[in-house]
Amino acid sequence: MKSKDRKTLDNILVTPETASYWLQTANTKNRTFKPLAITQYAIDMKHGKWTPSRLIFYYDGTLCDGQNRLAAVVKSGIPVVFDILVGASYDEGINVDMGVKRKQRDALVMQGAESWITDTRMIGVINFLVRLSSNNTIKLTHHQIREYAENNQEWLKPISQLTLKKRNLSTAGFYGAAALAIKNGEPVHEIIEFCNLYITGEVFDRNKNAVLKLREYCLENSHCWVGGFNYDTAKRTQRAIKAYVNKEPLQKLYAPSDWIYPFSKIETNVII
Repeated sequence: MKSKDRKTLDNILVTPETASYWLQTANTKNRTFKPLAITQYAIDMKHGKWTPSRLIFYYDGTLCDGQNRLAAVVKSGIPVVFDILVGASYDEGINVDMGVKRKQRDALVMQGAESWITDTRMIGVINFLVRLSSNNTIKLTHHQIREYAENNQEWLKPISQLTLKKRNLSTAGFYGAAALAIKNGEPVHEIIEFCNLYITGEVFDRNKNAVLKLREYCLENSHCWVGGFNYDTAKRTQRAIKAYVNKEPLQKLYAPSDWIYPFSKIETNVII
């Protein structure tokens, strides 16, 4: 893609074979690849969600910008249309990718998703549930976030209505466990009440002390919602919710060996 003149080639169909060739022959001055980004791009490409973007080549034919997108074309096996700028100067390349990266919420807002979907807590809940149901650490694309939310809004949307927050309590894992309780048939008003009391600690019914047991556990264990402890605490949350709904007083809150409110396999395209 050498060119002494700076010009843009519009709507060029780039095949996986072409993308692979450019990566092998022209990609000599870029940073290391970003596997997570490549997988996310490839998912969108394979499922028709990719929006046009621009590749940039220096005047000597060296690739300036687009290595991860080209790698995604190869990974997806799908030809993708790009605009291609050729003839860029090396001074121009210095400023590539120096801006602020858009977050999932930014992309969802620009896409026109409903406000309850663009809420950062809901985005966190969905990412948590997807990891839970697929044993997968891949972060969803904004297209997948919206798809998952719209397909499961009956049991996700009530969680978005909660407004109380407290550090180390109002986490994505907690709200994800609560959403699964609604999904599995627990009364919405009971789960909303449980969530609010968990934040405030204002529980007066001894038969519903399970919410306090969970609250005390989370406040005493500052890392309970972090990393490998996440799922254990989510199971404790489900145990507390079940006891609360059944008005069963708890002496001790433990993590059950299996999920009380099971989840089905996600209904979105996460792995290509």
